[in-house]
Amino acid sequence: MFFCQNFDLGSGGGYHLAMVKEPHASIEQITNLLKKTVPDVQIDQNVGAELSFSLPDSQSSLFPDMFDELEEKKHELGISSYGAGITTMEEVFMKVGREAEDGEGALEVENHANATGNTVHHYKSYANDVKNTGSTLLLQQLRAMLVKKMLYTTRNRLLLTFQVSSFFRTRVCLI
Repeated sequence: MFFCQNFDLGSGGGYHLAMVKEPHASIEQITNLLKKTVPDVQIDQNVGAELSFSLPDSQSSLFPDMFDELEEKKHELGISSYGAGITTMEEVFMKVGREAEDGEGALEVENHANATGNTVHHYKSYANDVKNTGSTLLLQQLRAMLVKKMLYTTRNRLLLTFQVSSFFRTRVCLI
């Protein structure tokens, strides 16, 4: 829930209601039924025969009435089965990733203490930053690999000694 509160994921946290719908199911009627009891419900996915909704954690006290009504009218609405569960960390990270790709997310958080000693969060968005492409990207990646290799070999001197001696052995054999 920390991510949902601090990164304004809204109903990205909380609960998921997943259902298997029949061919004659009306998504509009199902959504209206759910919104009647839980006003902030949102459609998360509608793929094939599966339909899923995001249910806000703050309205969990309304869920029993929603499930009672859903159970009474599930055949009429064209729902063959349904289940609910808490949103997983994977789903939260997937939502953050989707928002970053869309340019909505990609946040950097800086924490500072103000004069009263309370922590203040400052968010910096990377949505408008220019990304490297082509040869610039290739050189950036090459530099990163070389720096990584340098750091690794300085930590492991035995490996460095072996690699240098192997290099010179292959050169001597070729001459």
